[in-house]
Amino acid sequence: MYKPSFRPFASFAFSASLAASAMAQAPQPEAPAAPEEEVVEDQAPTHSSGTSDEYIRGSKRSTTRSKPLQVSVGLPPTTLDLGSEADILGARDARETAVMLDRWSFSMKGSIRAPLRVGIGKRNDGRPGRELHALPRIVGLGSGDWNYVGLAPNASAGLQIIAATPVVSATIIFSTSHLWDPSYAVIDDVGFDQGYLTFKFPSLFGARGGMSIMAGIFSERFGTSGPYQKSSGYYSTYLFGRTHQAGESITLDVDVTDDLELIVENGLGAKTEVVPFITDGGVQPAGPFEQDFFPGQQAQPYGSTFVTHSHAALQYRDWLRVAGHYSMSWSPDDNTLQPSGHVDPARLAVFGGDVHVDKELYHAYLGYSRIDGENLYPLADALQVLHSGTGRALKLNYFGNKDRFTGLTPSNFGGTVDTLLWQFMLRIAPLIGDPFGSRDLNVAVYGMYNHAASPKDPSDVTSFDIDDHKLKFGADIDASVFKNMSIGTRFDRVIPRLKNQADAYTAISPRVSFYTKWKSKEQLIVQYSHFFLGEKTVPGSPYSDDYYDPDPDALMIMGRTSF
Repeated sequence: MYKPSFRPFASFAFSASLAASAMAQAPQPEAPAAPEEEVVEDQAPTHSSGTSDEYIRGSKRSTTRSKPLQVSVGLPPTTLDLGSEADILGARDARETAVMLDRWSFSMKGSIRAPLRVGIGKRNDGRPGRELHALPRIVGLGSGDWNYVGLAPNASAGLQIIAATPVVSATIIFSTSHLWDPSYAVIDDVGFDQGYLTFKFPSLFGARGGMSIMAGIFSERFGTSGPYQKSSGYYSTYLFGRTHQAGESITLDVDVTDDLELIVENGLGAKTEVVPFITDGGVQPAGPFEQDFFPGQQAQPYGSTFVTHSHAALQYRDWLRVAGHYSMSWSPDDNTLQPSGHVDPARLAVFGGDVHVDKELYHAYLGYSRIDGENLYPLADALQVLHSGTGRALKLNYFGNKDRFTGLTPSNFGGTVDTLLWQFMLRIAPLIGDPFGSRDLNVAVYGMYNHAASPKDPSDVTSFDIDDHKLKFGADIDASVFKNMSIGTRFDRVIPRLKNQADAYTAISPRVSFYTKWKSKEQLIVQYSHFFLGEKTVPGSPYSDDYYDPDPDALMIMGRTSF
């Protein structure tokens, strides 16, 4: 059934606003001067009052009006109503407002990643042969699954609109991971993601540095393994967490010496609201199964969720950064269904450090983190860490997922996770004398190791003694063989449990990439992946709870760019 969307109306209103603003600021052409006429005293005009000129005793009044035309008795749609707090602190008069607007500059940034993802696997009717599946039924399909290695990433598109002066900027971010024209509309991904202000005090410490404050609704990412901290690396995850909050963040940036820079940050925030909990109306209420129209509904309600984080980094010139991180998310579990008695709060803490080395010929990253969590289920996604958005997702990734073969889910709701994350990239061609004629040959190695521990609760027969060692690693090579094309291949090995590798898998993924010029931001990528599957390897969500066989092959055709 067709589901109406309000995005076109929002887009139209936004466009109309920009157009109205541009027309208001554009210089208007002067009206042509009227020819001089003789004025006849005390003589009425011989034509009616509806003609182009209107005569008054002894004078002539032009029809060109100097006042602006009012388009509404009330507030027009393009008028911004920021509330009474803006009224009392706002500009005093129209001239001051005009001067303030002249100081603003406007810019836009954006990105698009649009893949076709098709799996090739067993027929669903059980007959011999193979068939195509879209979505592909591959292992590690989504980034919220520990098995994910980024071989078939989801679609994404984003647009940032930034208005700035030298001391403050306002940012609005539109983004989505669900381009629903070839899919279906969902209500949890409407496109308006973030809006915040950044206040800048660049000379607070004189020539040594200054301070910035971000306030509003925004998301920050810590522990990214990509070069220069500009990407989340091969596994698209965050070692110390990604915040999703309304709140603030204060950063101090001070030059210790001419080459050494100290950066310190502290932030605090909360989820503005969590996924509603819809009960079944029974005497002992329980939630329904998770539904596509309300993603995130689980067996018990999310509580009010808060987050705080602190970081310190030393940066040497522009190529070495050493940092320490601490983040914590917590909830009073205030929406619990427990009728009485003591309610344990939910808590998730992440701490550790990482090193970035970014030179022209190579990029290296190494980081360590420790996660400590208790009563994880009430935590919403204020702190997304290591493939896990919510507390429930962290529990299922590290402290006992549902076993599709036995149907059992351990009742371990907390524990610790120690993690090592690494990535190294090297440009080989310049090191061997550039034998490819300005072409390049790049190699990368990467991996992640986790140790998850959650002791058995003696009073709970459904809890297990979890002591899992998890490892995934890989290598990538890419050669720019022609001006507009490169070829490459990836090798990935994923072992969810080193003690028992029945659910492990290996993937080989050759690819061809096309672009307008070398190192350009626009690319067309064609990639084929073959999976060597373990005896108990299962496909990723949404196929993990049903008895589907994982696809051993997958094809991806993807266009992507940033601007």
